[in-house]
Amino acid sequence: MLQKVLQLIFLFVLSSFTISANAEIGTLKVLGMENYPPFSFEKNGKMVGIDNEVMYEIGKRIGIEVEIDYLPWKRLLANLKYGSTDAAFALFFTQERNQFALYADKEPIHDGAFYLYVKKGFEFTFEDVTDLYDKRIGLQLAFSVSEAFVLQRVRIKWTF
Repeated sequence: MLQKVLQLIFLFVLSSFTISANAEIGTLKVLGMENYPPFSFEKNGKMVGIDNEVMYEIGKRIGIEVEIDYLPWKRLLANLKYGSTDAAFALFFTQERNQFALYADKEPIHDGAFYLYVKKGFEFTFEDVTDLYDKRIGLQLAFSVSEAFVLQRVRIKWTF
């Protein structure tokens, strides 16, 4: 049963959605990050957004209840890693996360873009991660932008 449900989920979900290897089906417990518009955010006292809509539609199509809760990013990752939840959205692929999460191999739920903001007077040309060497970069704790950023963290001055 679990194998069949996971296969169905993979048909609908992209690489940014992950499933814990410990998932038990009955109610699919999913974690998301709050205040991440337009993907997940509060509107009129209710959490809404593209990721939420996709997860509820998956549940509807495969006949299971989906329960979505929201946690800070680092706690969300820990819950997924240690099996306290069945699934989470939206996680970029990293080798570390691949050790404890199953990624759908189709298309992502959504595309994301990242922007680099600098203080006026400190502008510089940015074409790839090497342009960030010796720069001080702020990034959310436990958040991954790309494998290139992870691999270069020794050469970049990170601020979390």
